[in-house]
Formats: sequence, structure tokens, C-alpha cells
Amino acid sequence: MCDKGANLLIESTVSPGTIDKYIRPGIEKRGYVIGEDVYLLHVPERIIPGNMVYELEHNLRTIGTDISEIGEKVKGFTKTFVKRK
Repeated sequence: MCDKGANLLIESTVSPGTIDKYIRPGIEKRGYVIGEDVYLLHVPERIIPGNMVYELEHNLRTIGTDISEIGEKVKGFTKTFVKRK
């Protein structure tokens, strides 16, 4: 799965409730405590087929997480490849 301290980014557009219904329980079933052992973030996918690289670099990101400090950490990471401010 992953090491403790990992940031798990779900970069996809999923139906409302999918993360709480499927992803969180799957992580917890493996014995991890979300927010302590691993950090779960949702970054809705915003890519149009055929323009993936351009859109990955230029689209603004929305980052959802339970812990704002982790969101800020991931925001800093995305600034390394997102060219739009």
C-alpha cells in the first residue's frame, strides 16, 4: 500500500461520497489511521483528453483534505509543476 506518513492523493473526478464510502474504509481496513499514519487528499481531475500535459501544468488545482497543513504541503508540491499562479 504505502509507508506511514504518505500523502495519498486521489486525483480523479469521483461521485460525491466515493471517498468516504470506499477509499477511507479501504485505508482503515489496512490498519492505517487517516490523519496520523497517512494523509488523504482529493484533487479533482481537470484534464481534457489530448491536452493532458498542457492542462496539468496550467490548470488551477483544488485540494481537499481534512488537515489544512497537509493541504498547504501538497499545494507547495504542485507549485513545482503548475505554471499558473
